[in-house]
Amino acid sequence: MRLPLWAFGLSWIGLSSVIAGPGLAQGKSAVPAQKAEAVPGPFRIYVVFDPRYDPKDEQNRTGKLHDPVGEFGLAPGIAIFSRTLPTKPEGPLVTLIGEQDRLAQKYKPLRLGAFVAFLTLAKDFPEEGDRDNRIAEVANFARQIKPAQVVIGVAEATVDENGKAASSPQVAAWKIRPEDDLTVVFFDRVSIVGRWTFSKDKPPTAAEIDDIASVVDKHLAPKLAPKKK
Repeated sequence: MRLPLWAFGLSWIGLSSVIAGPGLAQGKSAVPAQKAEAVPGPFRIYVVFDPRYDPKDEQNRTGKLHDPVGEFGLAPGIAIFSRTLPTKPEGPLVTLIGEQDRLAQKYKPLRLGAFVAFLTLAKDFPEEGDRDNRIAEVANFARQIKPAQVVIGVAEATVDENGKAASSPQVAAWKIRPEDDLTVVFFDRVSIVGRWTFSKDKPPTAAEIDDIASVVDKHLAPKLAPKKK
């Protein structure tokens, strides 16, 4: 998605100049960072489910190519990137999305945004001949789990480079490695607060999902508390 990356990123230049935040909370397989890591830029998805607005509301992005990271701006956000779409509306990913949705509702006063990107396209969106089937599969999954505040869409895992599959530029920019079946990124004010990665054979446990939630709570709860007079 070369053209969209810079097109969606035009407004990012101004945002990136205000990067600031706490140290990076890492997943168990990550290397601790010495300083805050900046959000790498936009992430374009084709939105198949946007429960936040009425379908007739122009703010509803269903059926459109959209950059939720740019939409969130300086507000906090929780992004889930999954290379696998569950065949049934159950399992660790569904539990994780449920917790993501709960946090998005809890911290709605702070404008916490949440989205899930299923990396199920093998080519850039306009070039993917099977995109309608992939969209239908994700849309069916979204309708079954029905989160209240989580935007769900599809994006490309790879792009065509002279007849060969290469990692999508935006996937590479967000450091989503081929071995990472599931990646969770929590960010605020254009700075990454936490990153967790899980392989296909080791999905997140209940305790690890709780750990993700605890990092979000620790970071955002003080901002939600009423100020003392």
